[in-house]
Parts: sequence; structure tokens; C-alpha cells
Amino acid sequence: MEVVVRVFGVILSATVVLALGQPVPVTPIVTAGRPAVLTIRPVGAHSVRITVAPADLKELPPNPALAENATLQPVLRLTEIGAPRTVRAGALRIDVRPQPLTVVVTDASGRRVQELIFDAGGHLGFALDGQPVLGMGEGGPRPDRGTTWREQPVQFDRRGRLDTMEPRWQADMYGSRNPAPVLFGTGGWGLFVAAPWVQVDLRDANRGVFLPVAPAAGPPDERNQQESLGKGLPPASLFVPGLWDVFVFDAHEPAAALKDFAAITGRAAMPPKWALGYMQSHRTLEDDRQLVSIVDTFRSKRIPIDAVIYLGTGFAPRGWNTQQPSFTFNPDVFTRDPKAVIADLHARHVKVVVHVVPWDRDRLPTLHGSIPPAPGESLDASHLHSYWQQHVGLTESGIDAFWPDEGEWFHLHERLARHRLYYEGRLSTGPNVR
Repeated sequence: MEVVVRVFGVILSATVVLALGQPVPVTPIVTAGRPAVLTIRPVGAHSVRITVAPADLKELPPNPALAENATLQPVLRLTEIGAPRTVRAGALRIDVRPQPLTVVVTDASGRRVQELIFDAGGHLGFALDGQPVLGMGEGGPRPDRGTTWREQPVQFDRRGRLDTMEPRWQADMYGSRNPAPVLFGTGGWGLFVAAPWVQVDLRDANRGVFLPVAPAAGPPDERNQQESLGKGLPPASLFVPGLWDVFVFDAHEPAAALKDFAAITGRAAMPPKWALGYMQSHRTLEDDRQLVSIVDTFRSKRIPIDAVIYLGTGFAPRGWNTQQPSFTFNPDVFTRDPKAVIADLHARHVKVVVHVVPWDRDRLPTLHGSIPPAPGESLDASHLHSYWQQHVGLTESGIDAFWPDEGEWFHLHERLARHRLYYEGRLSTGPNVR
């Protein structure tokens, strides 16, 4: 009996010491072996931005996928952590725990939205809940060797695979793979990894893992575009070892989550109504009489047609232009003034779209800037404004839109700049014209 009393007394004494404030060990936050800072910022009512960055990083690298209003003042900033910490951001509660650094996001009712675990190996784990995972961009996996792709199911639920998130063209049911590090679980959560570029491992039923990818030095060009070399990935010069910049969305109400996502990335441009109609593509062209007669045939047979698209020479034996890349009308096809031919097509109520490919890096080293140019931007040959001027003669001739092809060698930021080129450029030369 005396021994039992003494043991109980020791346990009680230890409990009292802890209750009276025994110091909790404090752990420095570390990433990629360097001192780091954990920052939590509200974004919208249903989303939060969680960043782990090296402490000596003065500012996050630029990311054209993010709108300017994606950064708000932090509600929590930690360089070390002992006892768990709790903060609120919008309608969300965020709990931070140490060893390993873990961030748990719950909604106003206490339901778990997501749990992020920053492991010592430099990976980022996140919770899966047995429900389908959607997103991750356009396209799907390559068929396994020896299988017939026509017999394979189309992938909607991304679980069960390691996705290398490699942009590529592929000749099967998907046509191409254009990945985006955005995942939405139908159980009520969403994740957007703004940095770094990641592979996504969803082979474990209970836990997904983001694996950071350090892009190859590159840059690739037209001649070696079949090689990987980081094509389609963020530029290697902006890769920061140990940086994690992640947005978490409460998607129990999907519309609310997507509203926050649109605020973070910017709203999509609304296409003109005619772009939603039927477009007739044509490969090899005879002459301008054929161009007009094809539209007349559609009209006489009462088949709806809203636009015609003409492939360029080199991708077809005889295209709308001289040998690609080219901004010059093919004189063998346009025996009359191209502006008059296009006017005849417009009179038949169709829009005219032409296929274009970019110059290789010897003439177009990169793509940067905006239209109109922002203060301080260098108006060199690679600036969007400079490159767009090569298109202006075509728009003045009546060309309504462009089919930008090729450019697989561009890195991700160049690809996004190229998208803006054809939006901002067209607005600059034809404002209020859709």
C-alpha cells in the first residue's frame, strides 16, 4: 500500500508541475536545412494562404498565375514553435503543431478541411478522405506499354497514381497533358500549390504527397523541344529550395471555393459568342476562290458555320502564309488583295482565324512584359508589345483571331505571357471588338 501511494504521489506531482507551466520545448522552423518562416494569410472567406520560406528570402518570386490581390497581411508569422498555435482567417480556423510541422484547417463548424504535414524530407503531405480527387489540369496518364488506349477508361478521379505533372503532347485519347497543381476533393477541400512545381503522389489511400521538382537549367528551344529540359515548368532561375506556397480552400460549398480561387488567380476572360460556335478548319488551300466557295457551300446547305481556320504552310503543303513561322500571306493562295478576300468572308458572316507559330529563340529569346507596356519594362524584341506589332498587319487586313501553335519549348511563365499576348494585343488594336 505504501509503494502504491508513493507512485501515485510522483505521478500527481509531475502532473501539477506541467499544469503550473513546465516549459514546452521550442523547435525552430526549418526548410531545406535552413531557418525558415511560416506565414499564414487570409485570402477570402473560404481560403487561406500557407507559406513556408527560407528566412533570408526577402520576397516571394514572381508568379504570373497569381492576381495582384492574392497577398494580404499575415495573421500568423512564426520562426519557431513550441506549444500548438491557433488563429482564424476568414471563416476558417488554423491550428499549427510542431514535430513535424503540421497545419490543420477546419471550417466554422469544426469540420476538417485539410491537414498539411511538412516532413523532414522536403515533401508536403496532405489528407485524403476516400472521396474522388479532381483537377490537376488537362489530360491524363500515358497508357501502359502493351495496352490499347481506346479500351482504357478516361481518368477523372486522379487517385491511385503518381502524376509527374510533365507538360507534353501525346497521341492517345487525351491529345496532350497540360498539368496544373490545383486539386479539389469532392469531400470538401481544395489545394493550389503556387510554389514549387510538384509531382503529385496519390497512391496512398489516406495521404497524398507533393514532391518538389527543381526544373532543368534549359532553356529548351525549337530544335530540342522533344527533350524534357524543364519545358512548360516555371523558370529554373526562380526555383527556391525549401519554398512552399500553398492555398487551401474550404470546398464544402464548391461555388464559394471557386469564387475565392478566381480572386486569387484572376477571372477568366469571357470569349466572344462566335468562338462558341462551329469553326471549319482547312489544311491545304487552293486559292482565294476556294476559301469563299467553301463558306458559300455551308450557307447553301444551311449548315451553321461561325468561323474558318486556315493552317500555315509547313504544317500543310499549301497554307494561308509563306513558310512558317511567317506573318506574310501566301501569294499563291491570295491572288487578290487579302483584305478584299477577308472582307468577302466577313460579308458571309464568318470570322477568320489563322494558324501561327513563334520564332525560335534566336529571334524571340523569351516573352515578357504586358500590353500596354508597364513603366520600367524593357521594350526589346521579346517584349509582348514588340512581338504583337508583327501581328498588327494581319489584324488590319481583317484577321479576327489566331491559332497559336507550337512553342512547346517555352517555360510556364512564357506560356502564360503568350496567352496574354493574344488577349491584350487584340484589345490594344481592336478595343470593344469581339
